[in-house]
Amino acid sequence: MKVAGIKYFALALSFANLALAKTLSPRSSSYYVDTHGAYAPYVANNYDMLSCALQISSTVTFCTSSSYDCFCGNEYALATMVGCIHYGKGSKFHVSHALKKKCKATGYDLSNDDMADAYYNYTTYGKTKAEIPGFSIAAITTVPFILNGTQTMLYRKTYGHYMRNLDNSLFYGSGMIAFWVVIFFLEATSFWSKKLFPRLVKKFTGPISMYWRKYVTLPATLQRKRHQPMTVFGIPYGMMPSRKESIVVFFWIALVFFCNSHDIYYTVGDVTLTSKRVAYLKYITDRSGITGTTLMPLLILFSARNNFFSSVTGINYNSFMVYHRWVSRIAFILIAVHSLTYYLYYLEQWSYYRQQRYMQYGIAGTLAMGVMCIQGFMYLRRNWYEIFLFVHIGLGCVAIAGGWIHVDTLGYKWFYYAATAVWCFDRGIRIIRLALFGVRKAEVTLMANETIRVVVKKPFYWPMIPGGHGFIYFFRPTYCWQSHPFTYVESFNQNTLGSIEMYMKVKGGMTHSLYKLLSKAPNKSKSIWVSIEGPYGETTPASRYDTAVFIAGGNGIPGIFHEAGALADPESKQRIHLHWVIPNLKTLSWFYEPLKALRNTNIEATIHITRPHDLDGLEEFEGLVEDDESGTEKKGSDSESFVTESAIVYRIQSSLPHVKFSFTKPDTDALVNDEIAEAPGSICFVSCCNPIMVDDIRYACCNALPANIGKRIDYFEQLQVWA
Repeated sequence: MKVAGIKYFALALSFANLALAKTLSPRSSSYYVDTHGAYAPYVANNYDMLSCALQISSTVTFCTSSSYDCFCGNEYALATMVGCIHYGKGSKFHVSHALKKKCKATGYDLSNDDMADAYYNYTTYGKTKAEIPGFSIAAITTVPFILNGTQTMLYRKTYGHYMRNLDNSLFYGSGMIAFWVVIFFLEATSFWSKKLFPRLVKKFTGPISMYWRKYVTLPATLQRKRHQPMTVFGIPYGMMPSRKESIVVFFWIALVFFCNSHDIYYTVGDVTLTSKRVAYLKYITDRSGITGTTLMPLLILFSARNNFFSSVTGINYNSFMVYHRWVSRIAFILIAVHSLTYYLYYLEQWSYYRQQRYMQYGIAGTLAMGVMCIQGFMYLRRNWYEIFLFVHIGLGCVAIAGGWIHVDTLGYKWFYYAATAVWCFDRGIRIIRLALFGVRKAEVTLMANETIRVVVKKPFYWPMIPGGHGFIYFFRPTYCWQSHPFTYVESFNQNTLGSIEMYMKVKGGMTHSLYKLLSKAPNKSKSIWVSIEGPYGETTPASRYDTAVFIAGGNGIPGIFHEAGALADPESKQRIHLHWVIPNLKTLSWFYEPLKALRNTNIEATIHITRPHDLDGLEEFEGLVEDDESGTEKKGSDSESFVTESAIVYRIQSSLPHVKFSFTKPDTDALVNDEIAEAPGSICFVSCCNPIMVDDIRYACCNALPANIGKRIDYFEQLQVWA
């Protein structure tokens, strides 16, 4: 699956590379689009040739048409063009390869000797305006024409700047993309060094490494809140990125600002853009439109589930979504600036331009992107996620289609080819993943009235990624199109070996619909056809550390348990500690069987019960907890064992002798510091809890670094916030 994914992703990237190599064209009468609808940059002699063509056309007439048929086919026009291009470049003649190429494309295959002869005719027989009796710009001139040299240099400077802005816009847009290539390289270096060179990484324990992790790579942007929503008047609108993500975004926005403002200026006497206002509007509209368009493949790529760069760099889906949102916002701002400045540039002719097909589709695409930015606020996403997703995809299609049609004849469509290819690639791989898993019957059970367990037989070739997750589809009429991500664990029940189990907390939407269905079913269990798209995710480098501490909260246990279990080896010297924080004993009932399987492993498990006096739902353990025949004293007969609450609690603890119970809410600072103090060498923390606790653990790890110079301490998160 991974090999196929790499192959298809490489195909998608080839489109993107093709876009960078071939795309650019201004929206003006002088644009140059090749036979494939893409642009060949206006560099080197192109500037001189084009500025000379403009000056000659506005100064003298050689043919009834001012096209390159005249410049290449008329000996006087050709001589004037060659002389103009050569002006100010010394006495030695240089062939204009740009003019030769342009003439060949027009049907005139000129040799170097032809060009030299044309220059000879210009220098020998050329005449100025004053030397031609009765000269009129409208009359056909039959001698080479010597242009005003000062005007030639002004045309070359101002028109060259105009054309260079078009070239630079593509180059700057490419630079904005190259920034992310650098980020990916740095992230991949860090990610793979932890996996391939763990001993080397363990040596980075000095003050520089400590301060780098404490103040850059580990903390939240401000204080401790990373996964807790930011609110205005109690309404959540988004989450603060991590400090590392914020730094990346900050420098990228700074680069975007530079790339869209550098080398934009007005030259007095500009022959093409005759006022400062017109010049700035034109330069800004071209620059922002082109750079904004270059970002389209990137914003699609960052939102894709099947993002090859996630596996290569170790950047998780959470971070890619942070980058996706910021790239999307910047792309919209650039395209909105392009739209506004274009409107102001053609204000007097707007009644004509607004009727043009490409303009109407461009406006539609811009408006769609704007609505997507507003529609993406967290409050809307979380409360109406399925509506958000449907509308978001629909608006995305409008934005891509509108932009594509807008630039179809202007040379930029290759970027939309690339964006569409990435989108189709992602959707195609998702379908392939579903097909490989197939449609299978799952046993879906409501447990403890708070969690839904799904047990489904997996194909033998379906890989299990410790800490990974999959998107599950339930084939029910009212929500068969919905897919939701859940971590999984291998089944430990003898009757369901070879199956995977998913545990879903009952909330709203699909899980609430399942809750109502299962509540009415016999034994609160029902067989439902399902399919799973996956697996997704990556295992953390926890296996490379001397001590690995896994901390889960509530329904975050399956993925954490799976990853910790993958490291379990009685003969290993690695210390593995698993902490599970739950509100009450009832929660323990739905994950009781996997916990029993830890008995013969080297995993030290601790269950923290935050509300020990909440004994509601203890009847869930009836039939699960058995007598310990190896020496645990029985409290009465079997029929009386579930009579008293204290007896139930005792039986639960006795049945899990390898698990330590703590009947209090853990102090995260104390927990982290105690684990570090007990660790003989390097240590890592892996967490998947509620957002507040995850932020607390991250904060505690950061604060512990200064006091533990010389000991490698790292922190990894498995919490994924999807909405």
